Amino acid sequence: MEDEDEVLVVKYSHHWKKRQALIDEIIAHDVETGDEEFDDEYSDLHSSFVTKASELRELQERCGEWKKGRWSKQEYDILKTNLKSYMKEFNITDINILLDNADKNIEFYRKIACNIKRPLFVVYRKLLRFFTEENYIGIWTREMNDRLVELHALHGNDWNTIGRIMGIGWATCYDHFRTVNINKKYTEGPWSSEEVDKLCQVMVREHGIEDCQLPSNVTWEMISRAVVTRSAMQCRFKWVMLLSWKLKGGEEKWTTSDDLRLIECLNEDEELEDEEDIDWERLAAAWPSARSKYFLRQKWASLKRTVPFNSSKIFRG
Repeated sequence: MEDEDEVLVVKYSHHWKKRQALIDEIIAHDVETGDEEFDDEYSDLHSSFVTKASELRELQERCGEWKKGRWSKQEYDILKTNLKSYMKEFNITDINILLDNADKNIEFYRKIACNIKRPLFVVYRKLLRFFTEENYIGIWTREMNDRLVELHALHGNDWNTIGRIMGIGWATCYDHFRTVNINKKYTEGPWSSEEVDKLCQVMVREHGIEDCQLPSNVTWEMISRAVVTRSAMQCRFKWVMLLSWKLKGGEEKWTTSDDLRLIECLNEDEELEDEEDIDWERLAAAWPSARSKYFLRQKWASLKRTVPFNSSKIFRG
């Protein structure tokens, strides 16, 4: 039987295949391009790498709302077109060499982000996660977990240094550390009534959560420190998937009638061409048995898995 710690893994084999497939798509992606300049509809949004919360707020005030959440097929197509155009313009034949040397070359990322309504750093992270080979490492062993905890104790949140020492992409190290309870610091299993009360109290105190909505500026690491016994990911999941639903008077059980209603809602919306454009928040708000927009998205994913060869099918057609 596999070691229990080795079951707590970040499985990247599927994403590695996606990476290779995306590279193949980009190489095969036919675009017409000459020596003309990239014409970016969102040039103000792509003016600089913005990562701090205060800078993001300023950017939003200046540029307005940008797209968040999962990337749509249209965004991926734009990304592929931009990469192919850049490669043609600079006579680059190996995309791996291009990305290995890109790092945070702001001019490169401005061109790659052209006409994508997301901040420059978000596009950078998307490329980093898709194309950095070190992000696809398979199973995390107990030794790797121990080493990650040790390096975090030594270097804090300097994930670039931690990733360089471990030989693993910094984003992978960060996600694994915050997602998996590798340092056994937090409680596993059902929440106690005391933990639930503490979570409710801190959400009300810090964010004035009285209508049980999920504000966009929650710092879950801070919430976790206040709850003490649960990680940031555990607190977030508990709130959006259970508490916010119960406190707004949600019904106890999702039924097959809800399954049918969800299918009908999405089918009847003729303006929907891509499922990434589904307004899950709007649907959940008018649905008593829907715990949250994330709950509805998961229900839709489960329904899709019942369709044979669903991965090869498109949303419309």
